[in-house]
Amino acid sequence: MFRLGKFALLALVLGAGPAAADEDLAKITCRQLSGYKAEKIASLLAWVDGYWQGQHQQKSFDGDAMINTDHVLAAECAKHPNAKVLATYGSLRRDD
Repeated sequence: MFRLGKFALLALVLGAGPAAADEDLAKITCRQLSGYKAEKIASLLAWVDGYWQGQHQQKSFDGDAMINTDHVLAAECAKHPNAKVLATYGSLRRDD
């Protein structure tokens, strides 16, 4: 299992690099995500949140909602390791 939330956000703020350019982020599974370093998880989840917000034309940033979604995502990924991260994140944000 992987840890998200405050530590992941801290890693992002401290300058974690972006996810590798050659990865198809729509295909990354929860199992794959669990094998990443915390810095890569933070970068990936920040990208996923920005992508989701862009797709839904939201122009505001709600850090608390993002952190909450990251915690729920961690729980969902633990239950469904073969689930796609992007799709799971989107389903969680639709419930906001």
